[in-house]
Amino acid sequence: MPILLFADLLTLTTNGGKNDASVRNHNEFYEQQKENNRRRIEEEDILFYTVQNEANANRLRTTGYPFPSEPNKSDIGEGVYSWETYEEALSHKSHLENNRGVAGLEIMVLGIKKGVFANLLQKDLTLLSDNNREIWHRRYAKTWGGVPNHGLQYIRRANRFGFEHYFHHSIFHLLKFY
Repeated sequence: MPILLFADLLTLTTNGGKNDASVRNHNEFYEQQKENNRRRIEEEDILFYTVQNEANANRLRTTGYPFPSEPNKSDIGEGVYSWETYEEALSHKSHLENNRGVAGLEIMVLGIKKGVFANLLQKDLTLLSDNNREIWHRRYAKTWGGVPNHGLQYIRRANRFGFEHYFHHSIFHLLKFY
């Protein structure tokens, strides 16, 4: 929220703030502050994008619990599933809306400190051969008949929308939602 000086407040009350240079200056200042905050966040955090309905968005803005346990919502474990780019999240959101009739979805931005992220127990499934990736999914993915007892905190894998990023529920407190 921009800070208003007494002179600015007087101007706002006399002309309603319409076409007032001081209001424009404050709006420019406010937009610059937002941009500075965005840059600071990007310097410190790795950002991801998650598609959620209203109930799940509200859940993630609080404790995160209970995490969904259905196979189609927790394939490789209970936690947060996200996308590498906003465009991938938007593509997934559009698919859910247009092909599955899901309404009321939003894209949330989540971040994790770069140093914290580097120390997570993690696996990038895109680095495995097709055969080894299939073996991994058969062992750990619910939709392949596996049990997600892999012990990992972060997993990256590819699918038709792009790169999906999974964060185990035990590290939820390390994630920040913007």
